[in-house]
Order: sequence, then structure tokens, then C-alpha cells
Amino acid sequence: MLAVGTQVRPATLILMFVAVWIERRGLFSGYFFGISPAFALLPLLAIPESPFGSRDALGRADPRGDWEFPKWLHWVLLAVVGVGVVIEATAVLTERGPMRGIGLWAKFVKMKLDGTEWPLFGLRTAAAFGLLVPKLRPWAWLALFLTELTFQFQMDVAGYGRLFLLILAADPAWIPGARPADQDTIFYDGDCGLCHGTIRFLLSESPSGHAFRFGALQGETFRRDYPSQASLPPSSIILRTGPGKILDRSTAVFELLSRLGGLYRPFASLFRLLPRALRDTLYAFVAQIRHRLFSRPSGLCPLLPPDLRDRFLD
Repeated sequence: MLAVGTQVRPATLILMFVAVWIERRGLFSGYFFGISPAFALLPLLAIPESPFGSRDALGRADPRGDWEFPKWLHWVLLAVVGVGVVIEATAVLTERGPMRGIGLWAKFVKMKLDGTEWPLFGLRTAAAFGLLVPKLRPWAWLALFLTELTFQFQMDVAGYGRLFLLILAADPAWIPGARPADQDTIFYDGDCGLCHGTIRFLLSESPSGHAFRFGALQGETFRRDYPSQASLPPSSIILRTGPGKILDRSTAVFELLSRLGGLYRPFASLFRLLPRALRDTLYAFVAQIRHRLFSRPSGLCPLLPPDLRDRFLD
């Protein structure tokens, strides 16, 4: 949906109608506060248009744009889920609630928690209050998410709407980038359209400008400062980390993702578990076909506004 740019809002409405149709067909069911989980898609209507990578962002000189996931939406979603869990806890303990007998509420107030389920219920209720403490918020969210999954499987409580809201409420900024104080230098193939797109992606995801500097493998800086690496083929990306370590190919790619933080960091950590020979083989395959998939750029540096070009070496 995000990839279609200005069509995100019509696409959201279409998905809501599809979800209602699927629910009415009995293919799935699940309620949050007695409301169809299709309405959990409503927050998507508040997401701004044209993020990096969307259709409407193609050809934009500045990869940063003005797109940012609204912080207030994270807070609203966390508040809705947290308040819902607290009210739900009250309903279970007192067998009363403002929406007793409707959807998810009916399942909770009629059930009896056994000895193994009470700790989970208590943990989830405590996690709801943990959302109020900024330093505890990521761990409170994780506890809510895991306990919600456990309730889904162990107790046959359908609450898919809340799971979806929890996913939307997660803030990728909770996962910081690796080595935040360092500045790395990335040398890339200046004749590669895929490489130019990768550089624009890194610029869009690190707007502060501190994390990376850039230079083309065909540039004067690389040939002068790294003569021992000059014989490498241009398909090999070279990363010089702040502490001075030289990384290349797939290892360099996953190190860059780790520097970005957010969901990119656990993604990179997961793929680092693969043998390097396998990772580099996949890297080499993509390098061989990249010119067929992406047109060659007209210059060694991507098309960028002047303030971003200052991050590039000769």
C-alpha cells in the first residue's frame, strides 16, 4: 500500500471492505472492544503520502522528502491498546464491563483463568502500565505482543484487531543503530543504477548526515587512499567503518543496515547467521544482473540537492 503513493487512502478503504466481507463469510473473526478488526485499518488513513520508494517519490531529487511516520499516531495507538487492556483486566476481575457480552469481551468475562494463565494475564496488565514509562515502552510493547499471541493460541480468544494495532504502534526508533558515534565511508560503483538507488535509500533513512560519507570506486579519493583495494571489481561495495575496518560485499551491506537501526538491524543480524560464502554468492548473482535491471546513471554521483552532495568525496 505504501508503495503506491497517493493511492494509499483508497487502498486502505478497499482493504477495509475486503476485511469486512471476509469476516462476514466466516473465514475469520475477531474483535477489539466489540469492533470489527477491519476498523483497525483506520490508522493507515493518517499515514502521510509519498514515502521513499513509493511511486510518487520516483524522480524526486531529494530522497529525504518531507515524509515521516507521525509520532502522534504511535502514541494514540499505544494509548488505545493500553487503556483497552486495563479496562479488560477490570472486566475479567469483576466480571463486569461497559461492553460485556460483545465479541472479545464475552469470551474474557465468561472464561476462568487457570494457574498458568493468571501470570500471563498479570504480565499483560502490568505491561499496559509500562507503556507510560519511555524507557520501559519497547519492553512493555514486546510483553503485550507476546502475551497477546499466547492468549490467541492457548485460549482461543480472537483479537486480531488488537494485534494489528500493536504492530502499527511499534516505533522502529526503539531499536538504535549500531555504533551511533562513528562515521563510515561507503565506496560504491558509480556506473551502477542499483548502487545509486542504494545511496539514495541510505540518505533517506539517515537524514542527520553523520552516519555516512560516500565516494565512487572510480573516484580519485578511493584510488589515492585505498590502492590495495583498487584492483577489486566495481561490483564490490567497500565500507570503511569509523574504527578503520574494511568490509566488502554482503558483510558491508548488512553492516550498513545495522547502522540504520530500526527493523533493519534485527533483519541484518538474522541474515548474518547465514554462512558468508552463501551470502556472497547471492550478492555476486545480484551484481551480475544489476545492469539489466537498472539503467546506468549519467554520472558517478546520484542526482541530489546541494546540501547532500557535500557528503560525497571526489
